[in-house]
Amino acid sequence: MKTFEIERKYLVDIRKLDITECTNEERIKQYYIENNTLGELRIRKSNNTYTLCVKSDISLVTREEHEVSIPNDMAISIIAICSENPHIIKKRLNCMNDGHQWQIDFFEGNNEGLILAEIELSSEEESYSLPEWITDEVTYDTSYRNCNLANNNRGKALDISV
Repeated sequence: MKTFEIERKYLVDIRKLDITECTNEERIKQYYIENNTLGELRIRKSNNTYTLCVKSDISLVTREEHEVSIPNDMAISIIAICSENPHIIKKRLNCMNDGHQWQIDFFEGNNEGLILAEIELSSEEESYSLPEWITDEVTYDTSYRNCNLANNNRGKALDISV
């Protein structure tokens, strides 16, 4: 089954964000197996579960996405084979604003200090209001994609402690 991810991405002014209003803290580590002009293939570890995900661009806002849970032992084996591949580490919080859920990612490692907010939409034309803690939109700057941020963080990929 095809699924689509339609999202916009923004920088966050942490001084204006009240994290006490955010919920569901999640620790995430994403290992990138492949990243090229056709798309990306990754394994995500979140709350001690693993998912395999394939994404490809429809536009800079819309991407086709296929995601499936995989057994921990399989994920760890794949990660070991790709131990030289880049990864990212982040903490994610969910914040509501004007009826929309925002995911706030606090990056660690070589991307430490970077805070991004993402909003998933039902269409590219869907309207929404920006929270006061949003600064610049970076949706169209592909250097802010997680797969590209991972290239800044080539730590030991076998560290699955997150």
